[in-house]
Order: sequence, then C-alpha cells, then structure tokens
Amino acid sequence: MKPQHIRKTIGQVFSLLDQPDPTRAGQDCVRLGALCALRRCGWMPPALSPAEEWRFAAAALPRLFPGGVTPPPGEWFRPGGPAELLFDLYQSAAEDEVFGLSGRLWEIWAELPRRQSFAALRATGRHTHAANATQLFTPGWLGRFLVENSAGRLLGHGEDTPYYMENPDDPFPSADPARLTLLDPCAGGGELLCRGFDLLLPRLVQGGMTPAAAAQHLLEHSLCGLDLDPNALNTCYLELMLRARRADPHFFERPVTPRLAVVENTDGAPCAQGSLFAPQIEGFEALVPEARELLSTQYDIVAANPPYMGLRAMPAVLREFLRHHYPAGRGDLYAAFALRCLELTKPGGCTALLMPQGWLTLASFEELRGALRPHHIPVLLKLGAHAFPDLGGEVVQAAAFVAAKDTAPGSTALCDLCAFGSSGEKEAAFLAGQNRSLCPKILEDHCLPGGCRPLAEAARICQGLATGDNDRFVRLWYEVDPAQIARCCQNRAQAQASGKRWFPYNKGGGFRRWWGNDLYVVDFADDGRAIREQTAPSGRPRARVQNSDYYFRPGVSWSFVGSQNFSARVVPPGMIFDVGGSTAFPYDGNLPVLAALLNSSPIRRLLRMRNPTVNFQVGDLAALPCPELGELQPEVEKLAQTCLEICRRRWEQAEPAPAFAVHPWAEKKQETLEQTALVWKQNFLAEEQALCAAQNRLNHIFAELLQTDGEEEPPAAAPDLAEECRRFLSWCVGAVVGRFGGEETDCIPLWDCAGGLAARVEELLARLWGPEQLAEALGFLARQLGWKGDPHTALAEYFRGNFWAHHNKLYQNRPVYWLCPHRERPVLLYYHALNADTAKRLAKLRQGGMTAELKQAKKLWSAMDKNLGIAHHLRAAAELGLTKLPPPLARKAAKNQ
Repeated sequence: MKPQHIRKTIGQVFSLLDQPDPTRAGQDCVRLGALCALRRCGWMPPALSPAEEWRFAAAALPRLFPGGVTPPPGEWFRPGGPAELLFDLYQSAAEDEVFGLSGRLWEIWAELPRRQSFAALRATGRHTHAANATQLFTPGWLGRFLVENSAGRLLGHGEDTPYYMENPDDPFPSADPARLTLLDPCAGGGELLCRGFDLLLPRLVQGGMTPAAAAQHLLEHSLCGLDLDPNALNTCYLELMLRARRADPHFFERPVTPRLAVVENTDGAPCAQGSLFAPQIEGFEALVPEARELLSTQYDIVAANPPYMGLRAMPAVLREFLRHHYPAGRGDLYAAFALRCLELTKPGGCTALLMPQGWLTLASFEELRGALRPHHIPVLLKLGAHAFPDLGGEVVQAAAFVAAKDTAPGSTALCDLCAFGSSGEKEAAFLAGQNRSLCPKILEDHCLPGGCRPLAEAARICQGLATGDNDRFVRLWYEVDPAQIARCCQNRAQAQASGKRWFPYNKGGGFRRWWGNDLYVVDFADDGRAIREQTAPSGRPRARVQNSDYYFRPGVSWSFVGSQNFSARVVPPGMIFDVGGSTAFPYDGNLPVLAALLNSSPIRRLLRMRNPTVNFQVGDLAALPCPELGELQPEVEKLAQTCLEICRRRWEQAEPAPAFAVHPWAEKKQETLEQTALVWKQNFLAEEQALCAAQNRLNHIFAELLQTDGEEEPPAAAPDLAEECRRFLSWCVGAVVGRFGGEETDCIPLWDCAGGLAARVEELLARLWGPEQLAEALGFLARQLGWKGDPHTALAEYFRGNFWAHHNKLYQNRPVYWLCPHRERPVLLYYHALNADTAKRLAKLRQGGMTAELKQAKKLWSAMDKNLGIAHHLRAAAELGLTKLPPPLARKAAKNQ
C-alpha cells in the first residue's frame, strides 16, 4: 500500500471525526482503528450493528474503553463516513500490513500536535509539551535492528534475524527466552515492543510453550512499556493485543493485562519528566503505581527511540529537572534518556537506542561518552540524514547502537549508511552488507593521534561578519558597478581610504576545493558604518562585526554547510569573510600546507565522525589534529601548489568568476573549433590525472601522519562538450557586447539580420578561425547541441530561446543579459550598458515610436542605481513588459504581492 494513499485516507478520516479536543480525537482515532482491524482480520462476529461491534471491541480490548462503553456517534457509520473510509483502507492492506497500520494511523495523527508544539517553539523559544514535540516514530527496519541486535546477542541469532550484525568480540549467548524481559521507556506506538513480540514468540514456542501460553507470557511478563501520551500507549496496547490474538484464537476471552503504564501523577496531572523519574528522585512517589513499579525494576533489554529536544527548547520544568538530576545528559533530552536506560538495564543486559549521532563526537556529549566507555558497544549503525521517512531535509542525523552493560569493551561492528539517500535505500544497503567495518575503539576515534596538536594551536580559526541584513548589504559581484569594487585592500585602513563601497566577500558557497567561490561583494563603505548602525526593535545591534582585524587577510576557508562533503579553499588577500565563510589563518602563513591538510580524505573522515551534522563549525575545525610534517614539508608544499595552480586556473577560466576574461577555446586556438575543443578536453583529462595523483599522495601522507585510513580520489568525469559549447557561446555574447573588451553595446537584435546577435557571433568565429572555417565551427556547435536544420538559422534560434535559460542558471537567476521579448523583433539587453538612450534605440530597432513602457524605461535607466542590484531593476523592467523574470524570481515576486 502506498504511503501517500494511507496519508490521504487518514486525513479524510480525521476531518470527518470533527472532534475539537485533540486528546479525545486521538482516543476516538485509536478506537476506530481497533474496530477496523478486528473487522479486517475476520475476528468480529458477522452481521453486527455498529453499536454491537463497538461493544465487542470494548470487551476484547478493555484498555481502549475505560469507564464503560459509550455508543459512538451514528454519523461515523453513514456511507462515506470515517468508519467506512478507514475500513476500506484496512481492507486494501495486505495481511501483513494490517499489523502496524494502527501505529501508522496514530503516527500521522500525532503530526498535528507536533506541528503545534514547533509553532510555539518558533514563537516563544520553548516547546509547550514534551510528548507532543518528540513523537518521532521508529521505522520498522530500525526497530528490528535494535531488537535483533540486543535480544539476538542474549539468545543467539538465526535465520529469523536478518538485521543482526556479527561481532567476533561478543560473548557467547546463554539467556533463557522465558526469563528475558524487555522495556521500552518511550514506547510510543509500540514499534520496538511489537518487534520484540515477533522475535520472542517463536523462541518460546521452540522452548516448549504453546502459542497461547507464549503470547500471554510475553504480554504479562516479558514486554513492558511506558509513555507520557496515553493515546500513543493505547496504540501500542492495540498492536500487541492484535499480535497475541493472531497467535491464540481465544486470546480475547482471557483477562490479560499487558505491562504498559502512562507516566503520570496519581491526580492525573501530566509528568513532563516521563521515564527519567527514578526511585531516588523527589516526586517519584507521586506517580501512579503502575509506572512506579516499572521504573523501579531492571530489565535484560532496554530498547528505545528516546525523545530528541535541545536544552534551550525544553519546557522550563524539564530543563531544570535535567540540570539537577542528569547533568551528564544536559546536552539533549535523548542523552539524559540514554543514561536512564543504562540504569534500567541489568548487568550483562543490553541497552539498544536510536538517537541523533551527535553524541558520538560533539564536545557537549563528552560526559555521555564517558558513561558509555566502560560498556561494550558491539554494533553501531550510522544513518545520517533521511533515516525517518516522514522527516524531510537534514534535520535529524541518526545512529542506532547497542551497549552491553558491564561487559568488557571490545571492537565495534560499524555500518556507515550516511551516504545513502532515503530510509529505504539505507535499509537495502544494510541488508546488502555495504560499508561495514570493525572498529577497535569506536569512542576513541575522535581523539587526537599521537604527535599531533589541535589545529587551534597552528592557526587562528574564526567566524567573520554577520551583516544582519544580507538582502541590503550583499550582492553578487556582477550586480553592482565594477568601478565601486575595491579588490586589492590589505587591511581595513586601506579599505576605508579607498572610498569604495563594495568589497569582495567570502560567503563559503558550494563544494569547491583549493580555490574559488569568490562571487560576492559586501557594502562595507566607511568601515561598515551602515552595517554597524543597524539596530533591532529591542535596541540591540543587528549585525556582528567580529574578528574585523582579520578582514582582508589571506587565509584558508571552507563551506559552512556541506552535508557529507567538506571542501577548503585558499582565500587571497583583499576579502572580508562572514560566518558561512569562516576562515583559518595559519600562524606560520603557510596557506598551501593548511589547504592540503583540510582537503585530505583523513580529515574529511575525522570531520564526519566528529560532527555528523550538515554544518562545519569553527569548533569542529579547531579540534582537528595538525601533524608535524618534518622532512615531508617540501613535498607537501609542492603537491599543494600543483593542486592550487590547477584549481585556480580552472576557476578563472569559468564564467562568471571575477577574473574570467576569455574562454580557453579562444585563448588557445587550434586549426578548427572542433580540434580546439578536443585538444582542450585531452588537456583537461591530463590535468585531472595530475590533480588526482597529487591529492592521492597528500591523502597517503596525512593518513600515515594521522594514523588513520586514506581514501583514493576518483578522477572527475570527462567534460561535457555540449555544456562547454554553451559556455563558449556565452563568452561569445559577452565579447560582442563589449563586456570583455571593446565598445559596450546595450541592445542587440535577436532576429536574423546583419547586425543581429547571431551574425555578430559568426563574425567573431570567423575572426578567430578564419572565414573558411566558419561553416566547420557552426557545424561542430550544431552537432554538439543537437541543432537541426541550417546551423546559421539554428544559432539565431538558440539565442532567442535556450541561451537565456542557460544564462539564468549560470548567473544564479541574476542575468546580465536580458531577453526583451517581441513576436517579430526580440532584443537582447546588456544590463551594465543600459542608459537613458537605450529606450530610443530599442524603439528604433522595433521600428516603432516611444511607447509608454519605453518612456518609463527611459526614466528607470537614466536614474539607475546599480547598487540596488540586478534583481531590483529586472523586476522593474519585467513590470513594463520589457523582459522576462527567471522562474525563481517570478515565484518570489508573486509570493511578496
């Protein structure tokens, strides 16, 4: 059954229930799901009225109907009502899908109060209710992983445990399944307890119990669950009871009470601390007896997907509770639960947890790691982002592990699935046995190798400017007047004396190693006076002009946001840097060596281990190891220079880099354009081999110095000649409008005429390769770009259509060439050459007079302030119908209306 079908149907059911009280609506949701499950499984007597079915469900599942049976509203059972819709959903599910569908029902319902709690967080900085905010349900395969790698270690594994991971350091299992106990202190919808039921039931039957006795034993003795949310726990109850009924047809006839308890006070008041309460903590006696009993016992297995919530976002009562009773777990609510789960585990038992993987490496979880070090961690599953199917983006970077309490530490069987995309892809990769290794000391890998100092002792590592309003102060370099950009300042005093307004600005940018990404400028006129004078409504400064003494100095920067890819670049002098372009300034001034270290594969591996999130913080870099090179220093410097020269040359030969002036095909011509392109491609591949060889040698050097593994750098794929043809034609346009030298032209016709853009580009090609080779050049471009028909006509058509889309993408939707549409006489406008006379020339090209739109354009362009940026003027021109807006800008404009 498709997840979107489930979600759509359940949404319709919720809207038809129309219950204003969320708690009551949740209770009705679980009851209706129970009714449909009993019908679907054929366990409901036939020919019953809705009221009789309701009474049968209440007798079979008494926990769902406390205080007697109240007949359901009659409209629930009308044709097309919620009961019919939900039953159709259960009816369309396969037999195996029925078990777990009630949990899925509750999971989707719980999204509403969770969204409400996060809305409160955005408004007030605090969640309103811990249970609502933290209901992130466990994917089925991860539930199996936790249970099979904990119970499987105590009981022995077999063909029924495909998610079990072997570890040669594990002790030989010897537990008796009849005596085994499993607790989930954050049971939620019961995923882990149900997986425990599925694993233990056949083991008990193999041991001599009947299925009926085994099912009753599991619910009354082996499986225990606690939760703050009574409706979530009722879902857990329902799923367990359905499994028991499947094992024993007479199960509903027995008075079986599963060991499940809501953590609340005897007066019915909610208890935000939940299962963190322990007998020695004041207030424990106020809990209901069922919760006190379960929280006063130790278990063979404690398995949980604990709640995730940072200290700052917690309700005040929960925050203070952690500070007093779980200081070692104060980094996050899940860390406190990890400590509590260890307390609840018997010596020799297993704690199995699914948590964000930051606890492995972040400094704020050092005390938690210290609490885990005395125990054996037999398995660790690093999941990264997207482990939870319904959680988008990179929000939770998860990891699952098992800790064998009071067992001598040994090697850890590690499976790293961070590189795989969806939860389904991660599961398939796990079952295929990919990315597995044996780590001798998993919790020590973050430590500095012997003979190394932290990078903080070798370089000043700092964040830079935060403008407080990037829309006002930051531009792409080609959006503003080039005459107002100062590119050679060595310090703030020179910058202020220059009288210029714009300065190169390092914002980090996307993945790029060794050199590049210098695309932005920042308005820092008069030493950033306008930035410094900003204030918030509270009166506090909006901007942070931090570490300003390091502005304009050369350094090594990296991209702040990088998911699994980390890349460092040398930053030349003359740039200001911001938070996203945080920078390291080596004390010895040796930028190539520092760039070589940070771009090495051992450092990338250590960074992934230290910080599995998507952001590479200053603190993460400061704690990296910096080895002494000794006799290897000259070799490292030479290799680094090779990499820098290649990457700098590539960046400066790529439009729209600030240093770009001529396309390499025009700079190093062969006899024909095709020969030029093929020689360029061969040189690119040879250069790529040299780059890979240098990087691999650096990886090998640093792997030995850092006592870790290095990775081979795969060579880049062969360049796409079709894409390079588009870039070449883009340079041709810039050349003929005077952007790269010569007299600038503000508007050029796009129809086929003597002075049209296609004709001018053909003239340029003829000058470069000679008139006799013009046909060959056009034929080569036509073959690469898939043009059909006459190449002369196809070139003109390309400039009227696909060129503009390519140009928009290349210039991040801030195009310097604007398409001025017209049915018969379209024109290309060059932004930097626009002036008051452009409107007259445009009218003449269109063979018409000065229309009202062109008169408005004349006013706009005569008073043009390029400091406002391309997007501002592009929108104004689009409103006059003189150009199109790139789709992202159009969507943004529509949203702001």
